[in-house]
Amino acid sequence: MTERTTQLKADDALSREADAWVMLVASGAATRGDAKALEEWRARSAAHEAAFREASRLYRAIRIAGERMRADEVQPTGGFLERTLAAPAAMPRRQLLQGAMAASAAGIGVLFGGQSLGLWGGEQSAQFVTRKGEQKVVQLGDGARIELNTDTRLSRRPDLGERSVELFGGEVMLTVPHRGRAPAVVLAGAGRTVSNGGRIALRCRDDSVSVTCLAGAVAVQIGGVERGVLPGQQLRYDDRGFGEIASVDLEMVTAWRNGTLVFRRARVDEVIDEIGRYRDGRIVIANPSLAGRRIDGTFHMRNVDQIFDQLKSVYGTSVTHLPGGLVLLT
Repeated sequence: MTERTTQLKADDALSREADAWVMLVASGAATRGDAKALEEWRARSAAHEAAFREASRLYRAIRIAGERMRADEVQPTGGFLERTLAAPAAMPRRQLLQGAMAASAAGIGVLFGGQSLGLWGGEQSAQFVTRKGEQKVVQLGDGARIELNTDTRLSRRPDLGERSVELFGGEVMLTVPHRGRAPAVVLAGAGRTVSNGGRIALRCRDDSVSVTCLAGAVAVQIGGVERGVLPGQQLRYDDRGFGEIASVDLEMVTAWRNGTLVFRRARVDEVIDEIGRYRDGRIVIANPSLAGRRIDGTFHMRNVDQIFDQLKSVYGTSVTHLPGGLVLLT
């Protein structure tokens, strides 16, 4: 390999990283931690800074061109956008940065010194917490036990009984022997789940709660309304009330206890959201058309990054790794 070829490959890699940073910021999903990592990346060398400025310029050119096309209701045939990105060598950047026309521009201010950054909320106070990739078991008394999956927050609620807890977020499995002086109670979101014996899986994410009955029977209460859930059924609810009771694949619901994640015809954005609970860093989907596509797969928790190879194979997805565990999918 010649010195010239080596330099061209290095420049191309630098450009791809710069494009990925621009898309991350433009997506509106960047955090202050990302901003700090970006500053450090730009400060590595004059070449890094130049690559970032060029990617920012190209992003702005494409965004402006896209706005003009929408305003004029014309297609990009031979116009400014096509001339800007006409060279074959620019094709990877075209695939990456054209997504900017569909992505939110809320975060673009940081490219030029602004402070438009999304922030992750603080963690709620909880007695029992599992970090990414961690699981634990809590004994509740009278033989009841609750298993916490990764990224879960839970506290005891002795005011409701010895076998009562509150789930702030995450995923648990509750096992309740039929013996016991009082039922087991799980508060989560707007509802209360009550069991006098059996096994229940509960998941609380983004103010939505799902209750799956694995054995026995369970009652779910919101206000003065109660719904019963039988084995093999799942009930979802949120602040607006109950959803429909549906039959579910129990293998998928409980796969995490065996160290795997199982997906069947699942949306890519939902898969990425779930996988993000098991790995350090974040995954950002910068290509809006990718989010709603469907995928099947079984992934081991210790190697969830297998999803990237599958997305490359099935959809030709471009995967760019950035410092701090950030991954951009385009």
